[in-house]
Amino acid sequence: MSSNNISRMRPVSIATVSIATASIAAMLLAGCGSSTGSGSTGASANTSAGAPGTAQVGGVGTVLVDNAGRTLYFADAERTGKIKCTGGCLRFWLPADSTGATGSSSTGSMAGLGTVRRPDTGHDQLTYHGAPLYTFAEDGGPGQAKGNGASDSFGGITFSWHAVVLSGGSTGSSTSTSTPGTSTGGGYGGY
Repeated sequence: MSSNNISRMRPVSIATVSIATASIAAMLLAGCGSSTGSGSTGASANTSAGAPGTAQVGGVGTVLVDNAGRTLYFADAERTGKIKCTGGCLRFWLPADSTGATGSSSTGSMAGLGTVRRPDTGHDQLTYHGAPLYTFAEDGGPGQAKGNGASDSFGGITFSWHAVVLSGGSTGSSTSTSTPGTSTGGGYGGY
């Protein structure tokens, strides 16, 4: 090896390496940040990581939402707390994750929230006043409540679904409240 190879190498200062390392670290940390916003969907969600919250959904009112801002629903057939939505029903109605359910959310302590253990998976599912909660697969994201007032049947059991409306609206086609225990009917394309 000749001495010419060494002289061609450009010296790099420790300061240059430190600045580059700090810049990369800052970019990585910025990518790891979190947000509780729901994007520009027309609904303003009020949620925190792992805890349900509320959102304003046009035409429905203030509804209970999961930590991703998706509308939460209950079925009249399950208002007693016994889970009946299993098998094919779960293609459309996704059990609400109970993580953080009984803690506090950004809306304060959410009275009426609890959990129930699913008999088919053994996982805990979020409940509201004892009724198991679900999101609807046909909702494209936050700010939608396409399952509100829907009716369907799986395994010989008829389900009437309602968004959990906390204020400012009603469920389905009537003016009843949306606490588990009311029924209004409706449909969503014959699933």
